[in-house]
Amino acid sequence: MNLLLLQENWKMAAARYILLGIIVCLLSSPGHLLNAERHTMWFHDRSYDNLLPLYPTMTSSFVTTSEFQCARSCKDDVTCNSFFYNDVSKTCAPQWLVFVSPWNTTEGHNWRYYRFSTASCPRGASYVIDRVSMTCYRPVTSPKLTWTAARDTCRDNGEELTVLEPVAKAHFVTSFLYANNDTEQQLYIGGSRPHSTWNTTNADFVWLTGQQVDITALQAYKNPAFPASNDRKNVLVVSPAKQTFHNAGDAWERAYICERPLSV
Repeated sequence: MNLLLLQENWKMAAARYILLGIIVCLLSSPGHLLNAERHTMWFHDRSYDNLLPLYPTMTSSFVTTSEFQCARSCKDDVTCNSFFYNDVSKTCAPQWLVFVSPWNTTEGHNWRYYRFSTASCPRGASYVIDRVSMTCYRPVTSPKLTWTAARDTCRDNGEELTVLEPVAKAHFVTSFLYANNDTEQQLYIGGSRPHSTWNTTNADFVWLTGQQVDITALQAYKNPAFPASNDRKNVLVVSPAKQTFHNAGDAWERAYICERPLSV
C-alpha cells in the first residue's frame, strides 16, 4: 500500500514538473524573457537585431553569463527600461531610454535588444514604458489629428494626451522623441489655455489633469519664446528636434502622444 502511494505521489510530482517545464519553455520562447519574480516580461524587439543606437543612454555595460542575468540586473534598477545583449561577448548594456525607430543606429554584430513590458502596457513598437515615472506612452504619428481630436482619441483608448510633469516625465518624453524621431514634426501634448480663455492672449496654461503648467520647474524644457502671446496658439506641442515644448494652434493636424499609468 505504501509502495503504491509512493509511486502515485512520484507520478503526480513528475507530471507537475513536466507541466512547469512546458510553461517555462512557452514563456521563454524567442520574443520575450520570463521574469517570474515580478510577473513581467522582456520583449525581444527583433527590429534591432545586430544594431546599436548611435547615442546609447547608459555607459555602464558589463559582462554577464546570459541575457537572463542581464534582464535581472536591469529589473533591479528602476532607471533601466531596456537593454542590449551580445550573444558572443556576453556583454549587457542597460539603457534608460527605449528605442523604437532603427533609423538612428549603427551596425552591431550579435547584439539583441530587449524592452521592459508588463500587462498594464500593451506590447509592441507603439507603446513605450518609463519605469521612473510609472507611465506607459503611445506616440501616434498617423493619422494626424487636431488637438481636440487627438485628446478624444487618447481617451477613447483609456488614455490621456501626455503631461510633462513632474519634470522626470519631461526629461524622458523629450529625450525619447529626440532619439527616435527622424523628422521635424511636432506632437500634441496634454496642455492648453483654460478653455474659457481660448483665442485670447492669456498666458496661463494648464495640463489636462487641471494642474497649472509650472514654467519655472520646466524651464529647461520650454522653448525660449514660450508662451507666445498669439491669441490662436491655445495648446501645447513638443518639438523632438529641439527637445522643448511651446504653444501652437489647435486646428493643425499633427502627431500626438498619449499616456496611461503603469502598474507592475
